[in-house]
Amino acid sequence: MIAFIIFFAGLVAIGIVLSICNFFSETYQEVKEKERYDLEQKKKQDEFALEAQRKKAEQELEFRKQAGLDPIYQEQTRKNKQYKAVIVSLIGLIIFIGGYILFSNNESVVAREDHILLNAEEIADASRQLPVDSQQNQHLPERFIPSNVHEQQIETDTASTTKPIDQPKIEEPRQAVLNPFEGNIDDKNLSTSGQISVYEADAHIGESTIVCGEVSQISQTSKATYINFGGIYPKHKFSAVIWSNNIMPTSEGSNICITGLVESYKGVPQIVIRSVENQISSY
Repeated sequence: MIAFIIFFAGLVAIGIVLSICNFFSETYQEVKEKERYDLEQKKKQDEFALEAQRKKAEQELEFRKQAGLDPIYQEQTRKNKQYKAVIVSLIGLIIFIGGYILFSNNESVVAREDHILLNAEEIADASRQLPVDSQQNQHLPERFIPSNVHEQQIETDTASTTKPIDQPKIEEPRQAVLNPFEGNIDDKNLSTSGQISVYEADAHIGESTIVCGEVSQISQTSKATYINFGGIYPKHKFSAVIWSNNIMPTSEGSNICITGLVESYKGVPQIVIRSVENQISSY
C-alpha cells in the first residue's frame, strides 16, 4: 500500500513538472512570436518611412528642377555658359586677327605706293639732269639692282662710245668716265699700288678702286655683257657689267683690271663699265 502511494505521488510530481515545463514552453513561444511580430512591424514601418522619404526626395528634386535649383541642372547650365563664352572669345579673336591683318596689309600697300612714288620722283629729277643720249639706258636689265636705294643709277655711255668687238683696245687706266651720281674719282690715287684682287672687292663696297683678277666667265643678254671673276655665275666673287651686248673687250682666262666704283648686287661686288677704254686694262 505504501509503495502504491509513493508510486502515485511520483506520477503526480512528474505531471506537475511536465505541466510547469509546458507552461514555460508556451510562454516562451508566445514571447518569441510577439518579438517576431514586433520586428516585422518595425521593419514594415521602416520600409514605409524610407518609401516616404524617397517620395519626398523625388518631390523635392522635381521642385528643384522646376525652380532651376537642381545641382545637375545647375552644373550643366554652368558648362553651357562656359562653352558659349569660349566660342564668343574665339570669334572675337578671329575677328581681331583678321582686322589686324587687313590693317597691316593696307599700311604695307600705302607705304609701298609712297615708296614707289618717291623713287619715281627721284628718278624723274635725275633724268632731267642727264644728257639726251643717256635716255636709251633708262631701262636697266633685271640683273642690275643696287643694294643701296640712294645709289640707283641711270646708266649712260652706250656702245656708241666703244669700238667694235673685232678691234678691242686695252690701255692702262686713265680718267674714268663716271655717272653723275657717283661723284668724282681722282685717278691720281688709283695707282698700281692701290690694286686689289677680286676676292677683296667685297670689303670695298662703295669705294672707287682697281680690281684685278682672271676672267672666269663672259655672258651676254639682250642688253648687257657680264664679265665674271672668281667663278661662274652665280658662284662668282666679282662681276663687271657693260650695258651693251655687242662688245667683247676681253676673253675668258685673261688677266685684267677693272677701274670704278664697287657696288653690290645680291651680295656680290660689281663695277659698272661705262668706258671700256678707260676702265679696263690688262696686267
